[in-house]
Amino acid sequence: MSVMRVGVIGTGLIGPVHIEGLQRNPDLVQAVGVAGTSLDKARATARRYGLPKAYESWEEMLQDREIDAVHVCSPNHLHHGMVKAALLAGKHVVCEKPLALTRAEGEELVELATSRGLFHGVHFNLRYYPLVQNLKRKIRSGHLGKLVNIHGGFLQDWLLYRDDYNWRLESSKAGDTRVVGDLASHWFDMIEFLTGQQVQQVCADFSTVHPVRRKPLGSVQTFSSAPSSPDDSGAWEEYQVDTEDQASVLFRTDQGVQGSALFSQVAAGRKCYLNFEIHGLEQAAGWNSEEPNHIWYGNREGTNQVQVKDPSSFEEEARKYCSYPGGHQEGFGDTVKQFMRDFYSSVQAGTAGDYPSFRDGLREIEVCEALLTSARSGSWQKVQGPAKDSTKI
Repeated sequence: MSVMRVGVIGTGLIGPVHIEGLQRNPDLVQAVGVAGTSLDKARATARRYGLPKAYESWEEMLQDREIDAVHVCSPNHLHHGMVKAALLAGKHVVCEKPLALTRAEGEELVELATSRGLFHGVHFNLRYYPLVQNLKRKIRSGHLGKLVNIHGGFLQDWLLYRDDYNWRLESSKAGDTRVVGDLASHWFDMIEFLTGQQVQQVCADFSTVHPVRRKPLGSVQTFSSAPSSPDDSGAWEEYQVDTEDQASVLFRTDQGVQGSALFSQVAAGRKCYLNFEIHGLEQAAGWNSEEPNHIWYGNREGTNQVQVKDPSSFEEEARKYCSYPGGHQEGFGDTVKQFMRDFYSSVQAGTAGDYPSFRDGLREIEVCEALLTSARSGSWQKVQGPAKDSTKI
């Protein structure tokens, strides 16, 4: 099959990340064009990455018959409409999470993609750290023994200050959850991916540290290292925040494993800290995204161990997720590359693989909706589902 030609919708933080990941798989795919909120932004991004096409709108991109697949990297509230239109135009689709803002929207997209025989993926790239892929194989083959508890979370600090601003703070654009939709979705996807178990019941407690924030009347870059500042006029606007700054969660899986997690965007010093420990009756394992090339294994007897990423020590099936030999560090960009490789290898082969699909995106909508319902009601909630087999197109 010929190299797939891809268009990317979005010129903010994550759109260019997708372009870079695509460009690192030249034998499978070619990023050929980009669309943004303006033609000027699209042209600037196209020049930066050497793309031949800049589209005036995402609709124009979908009309281009040379485009085989589309990556949706826009704000959350636009995902459903863009993905649906791309599928109706006959394009394969990769979407940033969330797939949609509601379960009903997610179900519609799963059904539409499946009925049209199109390949579909959701960018849960954090699965693709090599040590995470290797741990999955070890857990599934019984190295940890019967699992008994899981704990961890996902912490960031980029919205710590009252004056920090991003569109994700507005529920009309981001959805009814923020920390849960942005962070917990990644964490629970990873836990279910690793263990093969599904979260069945949840109990969540949300808190909003800054119920009133100040919004600068100028543009702000996601994950900016400095507090937001007003535009040249010095103008700010106060607004009410109606989504959570942090969430604590208790949960239980369908196999009875207990768990707990904390998610926060107001955790000083933590820039992008996804962490977990998974405890079994034979061994425990702990990993975090700030030290992704090391994993801890805990033992009742004998010495605890810290394993450094080295494909020569990996389970056979996990070795392909290492971009470089042992001793060479791998990071966030490599996870994007490996996701793209997994997805487009499957497209070329004509059979879906183990990459996260729309069904996995729908699954995380189900988990997040249960967390929101629990936080509002103050009670345990069952997660609707379970998700269907995500290995099928």
